[in-house]
Amino acid sequence: MEGTPCDPGTTPQNAAPRARYVPPQCGARCRDGHPCKAATMLWRSRCRMHGGASTGPRTPEGKAKALACLAAGRARRARPPS
Repeated sequence: MEGTPCDPGTTPQNAAPRARYVPPQCGARCRDGHPCKAATMLWRSRCRMHGGASTGPRTPEGKAKALACLAAGRARRARPPS
């Protein structure tokens, strides 16, 4: 096949551009009602303003309240005995 141009192959100059990594969005509701568009923190599902950097309750009262809410939530989601 004379006269056909050779296939340039895949080289860095003619390779298709790679898609740019876009971190997931927070999605929490802001005060005005729209979803937050900030990037999530690494290995978390929310941004730093909406709890991604939270280390949890620190006072004994806060820890007790969190434990009570956890138990109540689990009781609500528990399957009824069959």
